[in-house]
Amino acid sequence: MIAALAATALVVICISFLYLWALFFAGLRTMKKQGAALSTLRGARYENPFVGEPGTFHTYFLIPCLNEEAVIGATVRALAGSRYSTTIVIDDASDDSTIATAYAHGGNNVIVLERQKPDARRGKGEALNDALSLVRQLVAERGQDLGRVLVTVMDADGRLSDGAMAAVLPLFDDPEVGAIQLAVRIRNRERFLTRFQDFHFWSMTSVTQFGRHQSSTVSLGGNGQFSRLSALNEAGEKPWSESLTEDLDLAVTLAMKRWKLATTSNAAVEQQGVEQIRTLFTQRRRWFQGHMMLAKRLPEIWGDAQLSQLRVLELSAYILTPWVTILPWSILFHLGLFGLIVDGPSFFSFVTGSATLLIGLVIWYVLAFGPVFVSAFVYWRRDEENRFRTALLHAHCFPLMNCIAFAAVWSALARILMGENGWQKTARVQEARTGDPVEVRADAEVVSMSATPLGSRITMHPARLERLGHAPAPLALLAARARPPGTQPREQRPDGDADEEHDQEPDPGRHGEGEPEEEHARAPQVREDEQQGDHEQHDRDDAPGGETLRFGFRSRRARRCSSGVRHLPGPLSSAADRPNAENARGSGTPSNRRVTSRVTPRSGS
Repeated sequence: MIAALAATALVVICISFLYLWALFFAGLRTMKKQGAALSTLRGARYENPFVGEPGTFHTYFLIPCLNEEAVIGATVRALAGSRYSTTIVIDDASDDSTIATAYAHGGNNVIVLERQKPDARRGKGEALNDALSLVRQLVAERGQDLGRVLVTVMDADGRLSDGAMAAVLPLFDDPEVGAIQLAVRIRNRERFLTRFQDFHFWSMTSVTQFGRHQSSTVSLGGNGQFSRLSALNEAGEKPWSESLTEDLDLAVTLAMKRWKLATTSNAAVEQQGVEQIRTLFTQRRRWFQGHMMLAKRLPEIWGDAQLSQLRVLELSAYILTPWVTILPWSILFHLGLFGLIVDGPSFFSFVTGSATLLIGLVIWYVLAFGPVFVSAFVYWRRDEENRFRTALLHAHCFPLMNCIAFAAVWSALARILMGENGWQKTARVQEARTGDPVEVRADAEVVSMSATPLGSRITMHPARLERLGHAPAPLALLAARARPPGTQPREQRPDGDADEEHDQEPDPGRHGEGEPEEEHARAPQVREDEQQGDHEQHDRDDAPGGETLRFGFRSRRARRCSSGVRHLPGPLSSAADRPNAENARGSGTPSNRRVTSRVTPRSGS
């Protein structure tokens, strides 16, 4: 019995060690090739991800939210600094002031997609798919090249490191790269539990993730996940599945579509760690369950003759990790502990003296804590706050914290066997105020438009449509209002020449320099009074004959299945910011103004 147990333990340990160290050294090689070191992001700040942004892609940030008022403000504020990005907050029928907070801190850079029950709260994947349909419509309205558009998934508490876009975007210059995942840091690492989570993410886990870059099979996560829109389109109409770990499922799908999955060691994403053991257990159980259920896709991977052997091997090893490593090791660990208590002399039968006892203890320590010193060294080099002895102390807590992982993986297995697939959202922690809300003018209107297949509805007051003179394409109108404050749409001078100042700006959304301007001007003409925005009274009903919908930050009378897209235009702070017929359009009239689909730079940036 003891001999069989020892032999099995040795096999499991050898497999785990071989896989771990292969990825670790591959990760070091990736860092070297990318011109980085373990200390590259030591002391990095997470405030302005757009420093040095090359402007070669337009990025749509998707932020799924369910009762995220505690953290969403700082997140949308940090994402409001780019001339080439659009932020879409996906409100999944929140009960708090998530929407109002997003608008207050993100201003006119934010579009809110409201999902209403019964279609809301059906998982993160469904929310992302709903928002992706809106992204596809916006891209079509703006005439952007699908290959030059990125869709980035962020958690409501996610913050990108300074200069992250400058590190990520060049990787997409390789047309075979379909997605990029950033390494994760824990922000609130003042307590032992959160510090240990940071230790787990930021030491060996991040380096082994860099190792997967070599096989182009980097596992995708739910925060800091960059995907090329054309790759998502190849993955299907709804690329994110209903799995508990829709991100891992997407990674397998894109790999099967021959897309490279990459990462960079020069940027990271920061998020909150959970501060209670029970919450950590629930979170890890969900992760384990989704990971373990991904094993059903192994026959699909093994049956793909065009997938390289290296990618098949790495994907298989990663998917099987809970099954062939964590579950067996949890059994062996407790059996060994039980055997040591019940039949101690048998475990120490090899001891014939002090020398053999010492050798046995050294072997046991190396096998049990071998990676500890390496993990401690890596974390010490990557973290600006800890001394090496502190990192070593956290590393030695791995066996203790593994008890949570063991309990979580077995609970996940039980849920799989019982067919339970529900999930519980991780609650956020209120953070310190990071800045004053963005000023939003009092008469800012709320626009609700038909946007997604799930019944999102875009409605406007009949009086406004009458003033427009022409019924505009809904998303073109939304694109016009999503323009950064103080900027104007691309103008056409009377002599037919486009405004030279705008011509000099890089334009990631255009198909080619030789194409006529009409290819990029698919939005309708908008009158002067519409561009400036008219006051729409909040909390009023549509005129008779229209859909009954209450205007305001919270729509409680919206028709079932609606998830309106709401947008607040930015303030016009002075007369100089307002449209001016003499200095902006030459001799043109208000009716000749047109909204273009190009990416309009933020003024002054």
